[in-house]
Amino acid sequence: MFNAFKAKLRSLVPESGMKYQSSKRVMHHLRRDKRVVDALRAAGYQLTRPVITRVLVNMFQIAAPIVAAGRAEGEDLWDILPRVQREIDWAQNLPEPIVFELFVSLIEARCEWEKDPEYPYYKFELYNPAIRELVAFRTTIGDYGTNNVSWVLTDAVFFNELARGLDIEDDEDEDVVMNDGNLGSDNYKGEVEDPMVADIVPPLAQMSIEQGGVEL
Repeated sequence: MFNAFKAKLRSLVPESGMKYQSSKRVMHHLRRDKRVVDALRAAGYQLTRPVITRVLVNMFQIAAPIVAAGRAEGEDLWDILPRVQREIDWAQNLPEPIVFELFVSLIEARCEWEKDPEYPYYKFELYNPAIRELVAFRTTIGDYGTNNVSWVLTDAVFFNELARGLDIEDDEDEDVVMNDGNLGSDNYKGEVEDPMVADIVPPLAQMSIEQGGVEL
């Protein structure tokens, strides 16, 4: 029986038309996935695929005009997304880096699928509504460019190189993050009590984003 309390983000997101970096998580660390799930639960959303599909549809519909307008003004994704986040009820209290990584991870999963398309290929009428909205979002913000290069993923690469550190935890004023330990591993099987560490880490550390032969 499906246990909503223990639901993982990876089990709630659409499958067809996407190729995620892991079969067990959407972002690089399970802890970050859990923060998103906890935020959805706290906002009163049922943790079921139909509900999360509607959540993602709404997220991309809200984001499209805001990101497109910011892009037209020469802003990068990191500067734009906080404005999007303020318009999404469940995301308002999440750390900005987590929302950033969620957007990037979903777009990355679509880009990876496009490298080797599988069923339902480009029969958009067969797509999950959230994936159709993701495709529409990328079209609206011009996220294809020359040679199908995603400017969103390029922004993520440059941001990772330039920022070199993010405050993932929203209860700390310094650039410190929770040491996720095994939470980033596909072999993780339970909760781990992690000590706080003062290591400054790249914001999207070790995310498998490839652009122009560069892999993080």
